[in-house]
Amino acid sequence: DDDDDDDASPTRLAGVRRAARTGALGEAKVARLRGMGATLKPLEHRWDEGLRLVAAFKRREGHARVPRNYTDPETGVPLAAWLAQQKRDARSGGLSEARRAHLVELGALPADVTDAARRRGV
Repeated sequence: DDDDDDDASPTRLAGVRRAARTGALGEAKVARLRGMGATLKPLEHRWDEGLRLVAAFKRREGHARVPRNYTDPETGVPLAAWLAQQKRDARSGGLSEARRAHLVELGALPADVTDAARRRGV
């Protein structure tokens, strides 16, 4: 183990993330870093956070129809923009089936989003 694990410089963190993606870090080190709160896959973390916020919105409002320009008041995350991007990705086929299924289950996406987009010529 390195003595400088606590060095959170952007360059070091990028190197650690790259090593984690390629499998160069041992499982114990990855577990230790996660235990310290390190986010090794920041884009995945942002997606998970967006999904969590849509679920919280649905619990609070009774539906997942996030209003245009809505920003989560607690986190400052522009949830409407995040959800609009997920919808664009789903229409273009760029959203994984697992992610699409989560959004469909919450009612944030129609089950046939890609078919509906094709019918409209999107």
